[in-house]
Amino acid sequence: TQTWTSESKIIKDAWTNCWPMVGLANNIINDLGGIDPTALKMTQNQFDAYIAEARTLRAWAYYNMFEIWGGALPLNISSGADIPGTADPDWNTSCKKIFDFIATELDESVSALPKETGDNATRNRVNQGMNRLLKARLLLNAPTFIGEDHYDECEALSKQIINGDFGTYQLANDYRTIYDLDNNTCPEVVFAFACEDGQGSTN
Repeated sequence: TQTWTSESKIIKDAWTNCWPMVGLANNIINDLGGIDPTALKMTQNQFDAYIAEARTLRAWAYYNMFEIWGGALPLNISSGADIPGTADPDWNTSCKKIFDFIATELDESVSALPKETGDNATRNRVNQGMNRLLKARLLLNAPTFIGEDHYDECEALSKQIINGDFGTYQLANDYRTIYDLDNNTCPEVVFAFACEDGQGSTN
């Protein structure tokens, strides 16, 4: 068995990496909300895609924290420095609120995101495939998170991803290419972290 404490590296890293991501995403989403895209020399579609990317990254950060802290998490979409209390005083209600928040963020932002066309242009950015894969993972773990069975919905969504509804992906001929330094060109990879050589802790 594993006994986790507040000083366990995986616990500390999850919070220190994910909570700031939520704050940065909140800042971007709230700041862009009051700007005309033309003032940034952007089209409405480009502008909407940036906001959708930030919302999906915020949902991803929340998902990673949700796996560890569950209903103890605060639910924050403001740009303020104050950290609110838990989403709800009741553990199960709080879990449901956070679960629904993540699911809604993903569902509302997916259509504005680009699809990976196979040219690797979006493989290290948030795209529709990454968004839907995260939603499928949320549904897969719904029994643990909120005590609800969403396996059928998870299966249907996974089949859509496999069938190419949200981008062009295929199994790699050699599984080792998934972990290559240039894995952003691997057709099996849905979301690759862009890291400078020697500066990233994740490939």
